[in-house]
Amino acid sequence: MECEQLIKKILFPIDFSGSSIEALNYVVRLSNAFESDLIVLHTYRLINAFLDNNNLPNMKKDLEIHANNQFKLIEDQYLKSSGIHYLFQSEVGFISDRIISNVKEFDIDLLVLSSSVEEKIKDKVEKGYQRLITEINCPVMFVNKVMAHN
Repeated sequence: MECEQLIKKILFPIDFSGSSIEALNYVVRLSNAFESDLIVLHTYRLINAFLDNNNLPNMKKDLEIHANNQFKLIEDQYLKSSGIHYLFQSEVGFISDRIISNVKEFDIDLLVLSSSVEEKIKDKVEKGYQRLITEINCPVMFVNKVMAHN
């Protein structure tokens, strides 16, 4: 009798901070153990108060280039030799909104949050933590520094 794979897809939002990179190492090992696909999601916001209409396209392009460079580093250091299937997503918007959308779009089985991303979601600007927890239909795992090092 063959066992059904419990966790087929893991979503890991990343902000490229030290704590999210440390947590990524743990998530890659977790993905490998469960033979799960990994979706790495980076979100960013374009704050209009600091931009004029002429600057907006350049700002968006710069943020996308930065994200792609970070994804390349992550791919080279953590993912290429991991043996797992992975996908990078970079999207404009509030973190909680983009997580909810990706959980639904990719039929995610587990959402993993690093401490830095969790703090951003709880931030006063974001105000999406309660909505996030109530709208997603998968378990959420929080990875702190201690877990990431084990």
